[in-house]
Amino acid sequence: PPFSRAAEFMHRAINMVPADPERSGPYIRYPAFGVTDTALAAAPQNIFYFAALGEVVSIIGGALYSGVTFGAPFVSNATIVAAGAALSTTARVWGVEYNKQLILHDGTNRPFMVSSAGAVTSLTNAPASAFGNPTVYYGKLFFIKAADRQTIAWSEENAANTGYEAIGYN
Repeated sequence: PPFSRAAEFMHRAINMVPADPERSGPYIRYPAFGVTDTALAAAPQNIFYFAALGEVVSIIGGALYSGVTFGAPFVSNATIVAAGAALSTTARVWGVEYNKQLILHDGTNRPFMVSSAGAVTSLTNAPASAFGNPTVYYGKLFFIKAADRQTIAWSEENAANTGYEAIGYN
């Protein structure tokens, strides 16, 4: 069914199209960057197009893989943890590109950002956990707080780790 939530179905395909929409199969990175038909050890937690890197980034098992080969991770889960951040190895991951950084969170842990060079920075001033997809609006990064889904928190313009509920900004 087209709206199934089963793990074996792709939940969201941004900048991707099926190679054969009538018979299913691999997805092609749009516009025609390649085919993602490599067998995966686990279901992807999400797939993003990271323009600053010029590659599709897949999150599998809490690690970030670039391109379509799925060899060594672009950013390992150990690298994320070493930077003071955390990412679930199984939960859905939400994210958005902001100022040439990929902003990610899993709904439980504090959001963090990843540069195109693979540097990880925890967003220490952002909400402790967020709900749903972060949004960029007028140069600010917005999150819905997981603890209170009627409350939003936002950064200062072009500053992913400044603002939110930090002293002097709330």
